[in-house]
Amino acid sequence: MNLQALLDQLNHADPRRRDLAADQLGDLLRAGAYNQADTEQAVTHLLTTALHDIDPTVRESALHAVNEAFNHRALPLRLFDALQRHLASLDPALLDYALNILACTHDPAARPVSLFHSE
Repeated sequence: MNLQALLDQLNHADPRRRDLAADQLGDLLRAGAYNQADTEQAVTHLLTTALHDIDPTVRESALHAVNEAFNHRALPLRLFDALQRHLASLDPALLDYALNILACTHDPAARPVSLFHSE
């Protein structure tokens, strides 16, 4: 399935389809299947899903998939501005994913946010 088709599935009415799309994107990101621009596009869509989907399983799958992107790509902190703004509202399990994502950017600007939420 191509990237756009998977991104479209993140908006499907059926949460199982959204969850499967996030899992498939995670597999492809972990394998380094996408170039930098496509990876950033996928991550942006996955973050939107993680922050706004009503299904907690889909949200977790989306954040897990974002974590997988760091296996082959360096991603800038600017991609995660919305994630930083939503940290206080995340469930503890999702907060662990989010803090790992911010740490994986290796951007010193993420450090104070990570320290604040780890205390």
